[in-house]
Amino acid sequence: MMYVFFGIAVVMWLGIAATLIVSPGSLRDLWHAFRTVPLLVQGIGWLLLLPWMGAVWLWQVSWPVWLRLTLIAGLAWVNLVMFYPRPA
Repeated sequence: MMYVFFGIAVVMWLGIAATLIVSPGSLRDLWHAFRTVPLLVQGIGWLLLLPWMGAVWLWQVSWPVWLRLTLIAGLAWVNLVMFYPRPA
């Protein structure tokens, strides 16, 4: 079961990376669409998808691109290390 969660995390990070490469504006659009849903739905989204929502939020802030990419890469690395399956 641990491998399934790790695989899902990898796929989601690859999806964010592909979106950043192919269409970086899509993440900004995703952020604005997410902000229009009711607060309860936003709270559940943040709770269930915290690292990925953090990456989407980081992409839409007005910081330099190199800083945003560094922070998103660091967030992805920490998240994948935490999800990496370890023997019992």
